[in-house]
Amino acid sequence: MMDLLQVLRMNQPQRLVIFSEQSTGQQGVLYIQNSEIIHAELYGSVPGRTGQLLHLSGKDAFNRIVRFRNGRFSEKTYVPPEQVTIHEPFDSLVMNASTLMDESNDTVDSASIRTILLVDTDPMHRMLVQRTLFAEGFDCTAVRNAKEAMLLLDEDPVDMIITDTLSPDVTPLAFMQWLRAHRPDCPVLVLLAPADQSFEDVVAGGNLTFLRKPVSMNRLKEQLFQMTQVGFRGYLNQISVFDFIQLNLSSTDRKKLHIRDLSTGVDACVYIEGGRFVHAEYLDLEGEEAFYKIVAFKNGDFFEDPGFDPPRRTLDHLQPHKLMIQAARYLPAPEPVAPGLDTLFAGAEGVTHLFGEGELGTPFGEGLAAGIDNLFGDND
Repeated sequence: MMDLLQVLRMNQPQRLVIFSEQSTGQQGVLYIQNSEIIHAELYGSVPGRTGQLLHLSGKDAFNRIVRFRNGRFSEKTYVPPEQVTIHEPFDSLVMNASTLMDESNDTVDSASIRTILLVDTDPMHRMLVQRTLFAEGFDCTAVRNAKEAMLLLDEDPVDMIITDTLSPDVTPLAFMQWLRAHRPDCPVLVLLAPADQSFEDVVAGGNLTFLRKPVSMNRLKEQLFQMTQVGFRGYLNQISVFDFIQLNLSSTDRKKLHIRDLSTGVDACVYIEGGRFVHAEYLDLEGEEAFYKIVAFKNGDFFEDPGFDPPRRTLDHLQPHKLMIQAARYLPAPEPVAPGLDTLFAGAEGVTHLFGEGELGTPFGEGLAAGIDNLFGDND
């Protein structure tokens, strides 16, 4: 959350951002002006009342919002708050919130779900889902039916179960009852067949989540994010992929950045560890080639995924600042504008945070990048 707040402060003089927490249904609202948070509101439901009601405002609301575990955020058209309730500088505000979290031991286990048992009677679908889970960084064991799953779970517990409802040896209802008796705390994602019209109503409740077949792999990944990840997903106006990647580089945590090119729908990822780029994937490309493709996304939908180990290490031999300098050459060309001194340096939004206050268009970025190459040397 703290890294996301840094992103929210970038590029725009004012923002109104709504957070929706997946686990509690609460909503948080942040008003940002000139890189400072000036007001916060926390909304939640009340038994017997419809809609969301205001619970907290000001610093108390901010301190609760930064504890949200996962969900979504969205940016709305900025409307000034009725009152400014937060006058504390951003750095001090975040530090105090972090101190309160430490004192209350309010920490999040970002690696709570890593092992998944897949139960699927269709061999082709089982292989496709298992490959998708491997690609997302999960350790997945696949079995053919519920009986095999029960034998395995007796000896080797897992963090999560994905199962269809077509096992011939054990009825779906009997399997769900067994799971509730033997693995009551394990979340289960049930892939319902088209014929299972009433099954969801019969077994609903507990740690069960349902998806109806056929299930696309993108939909499966979306559901896994909602069930397993600590973090937020959303879209911000005027934040370039370049900026997002660069900001996350400042963190010392290990994380996987998921980035979707909104113009093509292609998913890509960048792995970061200890302030260094470790690996990048885009379609069938890896390493530098993939990284340069990713930073060139003109519009991206992104979220971060903490704690994942990279499948390979294709970038950690490169100096991060030099990789970003090279990547600046691949930034999208600026939109055509009328010539003038005030627009001469428009475009390539992310470069300003790397090179200084003046924003440089792509041709200027190439020249500057070439000059810095000569300063640092060509070999990484």
